[in-house]
Amino acid sequence: WSMVAVLAGLVVGGCVGLVPGWRVGGRSSVGEASGRVAVSARGSVVAQRQRTRREEASRNMSVGSIAINRKISRETSSAEEILDVYERNAGRYEAVNYATTLTWLAKRRPKGGYGEEVAERMMAVSRRTREVLTSGEVSARIAANACWGCAKLRTCVSSGRLKRELLTTLAALCERAVELVDEFKPQELANVAWAMATAGHPDLDLAAALARSATPRVERFSPQEMANLAWALARLFGPSIGEAQRAGAGADPAAAAAARPESAQLS
Repeated sequence: WSMVAVLAGLVVGGCVGLVPGWRVGGRSSVGEASGRVAVSARGSVVAQRQRTRREEASRNMSVGSIAINRKISRETSSAEEILDVYERNAGRYEAVNYATTLTWLAKRRPKGGYGEEVAERMMAVSRRTREVLTSGEVSARIAANACWGCAKLRTCVSSGRLKRELLTTLAALCERAVELVDEFKPQELANVAWAMATAGHPDLDLAAALARSATPRVERFSPQEMANLAWALARLFGPSIGEAQRAGAGADPAAAAAARPESAQLS
């Protein structure tokens, strides 16, 4: 665990340097810091109310949504059966049911993956998931599960149009996830980062926010969660770090070093 924590800390800490308003090493000027504190204070009451509503909604699942989740997870053995549940109950689906459907479609994948035979039906699920989870209140848990399910399912399909559709949904979910960053539990935070990296969706604003949120609570992460987060951030920020290094080539060495993220200067 200690070695994982050290390596992950280097990656996460380095990525924090890419957050707008932060300088190398995560430090900023007094003026910048006080400005952030003032903005944070003004928005804290509203943010707390929104967070409370989302947490209550997550805890207080309706009887109908619980029943649908049980059907999906316990009474199906294939993607076709899961899609049948969706199509029969679409009018009663709640946000949590869409996340569950994506997750179990990925878990029930056949050995050869999914082909065109289910593409249209899965695209319908993806489109509706995007509409529902980005238009109203959604909890951090549901958003994280939907991100993971979307990215995992995308690795199981051969249809190019379905891959593109799932990526569109993941991108929309990532935009929504920005406002939920500090509500993610360690596993949820790591899952969102993993989803972006696995799908090749480099939302660097969200990735940097995830790194910043993880930094003060890194000790709460399990070794597996920290390893997943570190891998995802390294994969997401790797190209940016490389670009910074290439941009600095031929320039004043001191200026180039100052412009690079901290994690790029560790060698």
